[in-house]
Amino acid sequence: MEEATCSFSDGNMIGMGGFGRVYRGILRSGEVVAIKKMQLPPFKEADGEREFRVEVDILSRLDHQNLVSLIGYCADGKNRFLVYEFMHNGNLQDHLTGIGKAKMDWPIRLKVALGAARGLEYLHSGSAVGVPIVHRDFKSTNILLTAKFEAKISDFGLAKLMPEGKETCETARMLGTFGYFDPEYTSTGKLTLQSDVYAFGVVLLELLTGRRAVDLNQGPNDQNLVIQVQRS
Repeated sequence: MEEATCSFSDGNMIGMGGFGRVYRGILRSGEVVAIKKMQLPPFKEADGEREFRVEVDILSRLDHQNLVSLIGYCADGKNRFLVYEFMHNGNLQDHLTGIGKAKMDWPIRLKVALGAARGLEYLHSGSAVGVPIVHRDFKSTNILLTAKFEAKISDFGLAKLMPEGKETCETARMLGTFGYFDPEYTSTGKLTLQSDVYAFGVVLLELLTGRRAVDLNQGPNDQNLVIQVQRS
């Protein structure tokens, strides 16, 4: 891992998350990959380990053109490594907010929306593991883009397998990202496939408006995109 990333140099860092950083790496075969280095602090060690195991367990059983591919993984002490295919155009949110270099015209936005929808449909169909999968953290930063702007859903650490034959799943605590929470999930703690569908609707609003789901740089009444659209 160190060889592939030049000892995890800052110049190869392409992203940060709650449990670590993501680096661009080059394998000995010449293949360019993305390597997530997870560091598990003592107060979050159990959560981080759970996310690592869920990510490996679920992604290793999935195969779809609109889901990011897991190439490999490694556990070394308190460090956990996940190796993914490299996405040349980063994540959707960066392009919508102007951080990405390429301009997203309307045909590309439609292409991204359709690709993400197909990825969710595959997860919800249950065809991969026998039961539907709820992503539980579907958002614009978890939609990665290939060089041709094909959308691929990423980050399955919070994903949940639905109980066989049931349409809801009781959860001990609410996990996900503020701004994308299904109101029913928020009020009842019951997770459904529609929780992902609601989050997909929020991403559609981001695609249409070019705004973040939650923008703390806005005034108190304009920070939440869904609420602002409901008022307009």
